[in-house]
Amino acid sequence: MSYYISPRFLDKLAVHLVKNFMRLPNVSVPLLLGIHGGKGEGKSFQCELAFKKLGIDPIRMSGGEMASPDAGDPARLLRMRYREAAALVKVRGKMCALLINMMNRFASLSMRLVLRGCHYD
Repeated sequence: MSYYISPRFLDKLAVHLVKNFMRLPNVSVPLLLGIHGGKGEGKSFQCELAFKKLGIDPIRMSGGEMASPDAGDPARLLRMRYREAAALVKVRGKMCALLINMMNRFASLSMRLVLRGCHYD
């Protein structure tokens, strides 16, 4: 069974990923691509389908994984996963992406910690 992938979505995702892997002089490319939408609209599902079609190995993370009362833990976890993705690119020679589901949950949790006086390194 094949699923429909929005061509516009696939194009935006592919262009973003390719730009991050290219070395262009004097061109700054944002590392993050935020995909907004309501609950249950298929954001994660479309990403999974697009990654499969493009032959990209995603490293999956949830915003809930980054919930920690200790300042610095979420940043360490994010760096660890980012390094894991970089190692896969180096070893397998294929594109890899870090997919963070429910980033809004992480953002709201981190904002609460910042308001309590904690901060991230």
